[in-house]
Amino acid sequence: MANIITGVMQMDPNWGETRVGLKRRRTIVTGFRKLDSDPPLYGGGTPDLAVITAVVAVDYVRLRFKDAHWVEPILKLDALRDATAARPAFASTLPHI
Repeated sequence: MANIITGVMQMDPNWGETRVGLKRRRTIVTGFRKLDSDPPLYGGGTPDLAVITAVVAVDYVRLRFKDAHWVEPILKLDALRDATAARPAFASTLPHI
């Protein structure tokens, strides 16, 4: 995701539509499909690194690509995000989406 943002900001506003940009985009979509099909488990309490990483990835894609047509629904990951939302560390660092 950061590669697309860097390309857009530093090289070309349409960088995400280039051959390399489209490949990066497919990688993001594929990765989120896999992660959403088998998200990390969170039953409350202190989240482990897998939960933290997944939630940060969801927040980042929502922040940087909020209007992107290629971002698919990630219902299980959104539910994971919602389950951790009240934790102080997540609540105080939520990006302004």
